[in-house]
Amino acid sequence: MSDLPPDVAEVISRYLDLIDRAAPGHLAALYLVGSLALGDYRPGSSDVDFVAVTEGEVDPVGLAAVHEALRPPMNVDGVYVTAADLAADPETVGERPQAFEGRVTVGPAFEINPAVWQTLAQGPIVVRGEPPQVTVDPVRLAAWTRGNLDTYWRQCRDGVAALPAELVDDTVVVWCGLGPARLVHTLETGRVTSKRGAGEWALRTRGDSAILREALTLRGGGRSAYEAPADRQRDLVIHMDALLGGVQ
Repeated sequence: MSDLPPDVAEVISRYLDLIDRAAPGHLAALYLVGSLALGDYRPGSSDVDFVAVTEGEVDPVGLAAVHEALRPPMNVDGVYVTAADLAADPETVGERPQAFEGRVTVGPAFEINPAVWQTLAQGPIVVRGEPPQVTVDPVRLAAWTRGNLDTYWRQCRDGVAALPAELVDDTVVVWCGLGPARLVHTLETGRVTSKRGAGEWALRTRGDSAILREALTLRGGGRSAYEAPADRQRDLVIHMDALLGGVQ
């Protein structure tokens, strides 16, 4: 774990100690995905996202105690699957334990999806075990991506347009400015990228954009370049319309 950021290395070391005590011999592999695997981790802001491969059933109550003990300083969020799950279409995998913000539930997990499987195929950070043997179907990845854009992100666009301009804060600008760009990038390239990677890609392929530069600046901890909240809201909605309108 010497290549991990110090804060991540510390929390992952604690996690491994806790889970090996709670479920000895059950954690066969641990892969870090999300911003860590995609080169966009921000200390103090990013969560640690994982896919864990277990052998045999792991008691959700024990998992809950593990994840609760890790907060603070950060969330260690992810899903617990089997090796057979990784070799399957993720949309056919049933209910699995999942951790989010210190809580563990068992049910259909959003993070078991073709985009996460693609991230595993591209190259996660392998903390334990061998590199994952994962099945990725480009057609299913594209279909899932279009579906997410057509549902979640169109709803987000409408929500942004309906908000009072002063409530379209920095967090909304980063999330809605870079989030749909990630999925459009996946549709056009077949690969998963980070929020920052998507913003930089969109600037290269779509041309200069004040709202994209704004989102990237805010993502990096900078200050807004907009004076009027209404102007920023207008540009964000136009940007989202352009991305969503181009989805085929």
